[in-house]
Amino acid sequence: ASVGEPTACAIYAGMQSGVELGDNVVIVGVGFAGQVMLQVVKKMGAHKVICVDVIDEKLNLAKTMGADIILNPNKDDVVKIVLE
Repeated sequence: ASVGEPTACAIYAGMQSGVELGDNVVIVGVGFAGQVMLQVVKKMGAHKVICVDVIDEKLNLAKTMGADIILNPNKDDVVKIVLE
């Protein structure tokens, strides 16, 4: 029961994001809520989802959950890559 409320909040946030079929989405911070939002926007039809975090383990999980591109700002030029 303790994960019900944060899960619902993350799902609601993803659903209210306005993502449409074919959009590119950037999620900054892929902790619990970010991982859930990643799955929601993918199901909503996002073309590419880019996840940004400083913890590689979270990024690796995001990749297995469907992220198209994972970026660590300590290693990657996030702005350049996102604009490309």
